[in-house]
Amino acid sequence: TTISKLYEAFTNYLTFDQWAYLAVVFMVLFVLLYIAFYYFKFSTQKRVAFIGSMISLLLTLAMALLAYMEYGDYISERPAVIFAEQAPIKSEPNNRSQAIFNLHAGTKVYVLDQLNDWKKIELSDGKSGWVLSGDIKELKDL
Repeated sequence: TTISKLYEAFTNYLTFDQWAYLAVVFMVLFVLLYIAFYYFKFSTQKRVAFIGSMISLLLTLAMALLAYMEYGDYISERPAVIFAEQAPIKSEPNNRSQAIFNLHAGTKVYVLDQLNDWKKIELSDGKSGWVLSGDIKELKDL
């Protein structure tokens, strides 16, 4: 839908680290403006400092929320690449189970789960199965 596309475009504009850094910057700005509010003598200056500090506080909360949501998206998506020349994809996470198909080096997959030395993967076409952990490398680990 249009709202989800706008959400993705907006949250993906920066990484979760960058959103967090922005939150820190706005928090520092909030503190500085609040201190300025305390030391200013004229009501106009106090008003501007107070309004600026409240806006900075709201932006801090918004940036922290965006960082949290982007981090959640980052954790839930686990892309990986097959590194073995040929990796048999099994129906169950054990050596005795039947290979349902084979993948070759360089194939991009998504890790869904992990059990001992096995990782459950899914291809972009929806096929899924289990592969030995040594045969793939998660992109976030590289």
